[in-house]
Amino acid sequence: MNCTICGYSSQPIMKILDITLYRCKNCGHCFQDRLSEYNKMEYNEDYFEKEHPNWFNNPNIKLFEKVFDIISNGINISKQIDRPTIIDVGCGRGDLLRYLKKKNLNRVCSLLGLDLLENTSEEGITFIKGDIQETDIQEHYDYVINTATIEHIEDIHLFVDNLIRLCKPSSKIILMTINENGYIYLLARILYKMGIPFAAKRLYYGSKHINHFSLRSLTYLLEMKGLKINEIVHHNYPLSAVDLPPCSKTTAFFCKLGILFLFITGSITKRASSVTVVCEIK
Repeated sequence: MNCTICGYSSQPIMKILDITLYRCKNCGHCFQDRLSEYNKMEYNEDYFEKEHPNWFNNPNIKLFEKVFDIISNGINISKQIDRPTIIDVGCGRGDLLRYLKKKNLNRVCSLLGLDLLENTSEEGITFIKGDIQETDIQEHYDYVINTATIEHIEDIHLFVDNLIRLCKPSSKIILMTINENGYIYLLARILYKMGIPFAAKRLYYGSKHINHFSLRSLTYLLEMKGLKINEIVHHNYPLSAVDLPPCSKTTAFFCKLGILFLFITGSITKRASSVTVVCEIK
């Protein structure tokens, strides 16, 4: 199996139910068998309300704050931009854009969200239903945002090409994904080898991710595409967004306590559960 990033030979490292996970010998990228029927994810309202309710009911406000800071600082530096334009690709229900509106960013910026599901446009935010791989968008934007989407994409090269296509020469791309090199993934792999598969099933199977990026593999891909990395942010998703298997309140408490420990140590050692990269065209 060839790596989805660099094309080098990869070896199987884990099999979970009907999927096989591979690790690239060159860039270290982890990805799963793209031919599995499991990859044909049905993306609808159930994805938010039934499959991942904790994740979507507990948005990552700290990440939103960081995105706001990046954009607002950029606006202050680049006074020549009259009215900066922002597009959130794969915006889901529009939580990030509504946060930016709440911070009054819509007064000085144009906010646009693109997603496969339909969102109703509102004052200060325009939503478009469509797939970036297929939707013909002629405009170019000062900030192109993509959070927790690229890991679901099979053709990641085409996906990044399309993000770049939306950019101006001076644009910033803000891209966030889950970190497969984080301690929570490491623990899942250790438990799997010990015959305790529930964490690995949740992270590698239940997440419906095709590509499992680490910072190393993500920056490898972005630099292959001619992008310059300006900033790297190591962070965690909210503890309240974590899904646990059915268990007692006592078990849930100690599980959450353990995950909190992994989150804290991961933040200190740069092996947090998520990573956000800010980049621009060289």
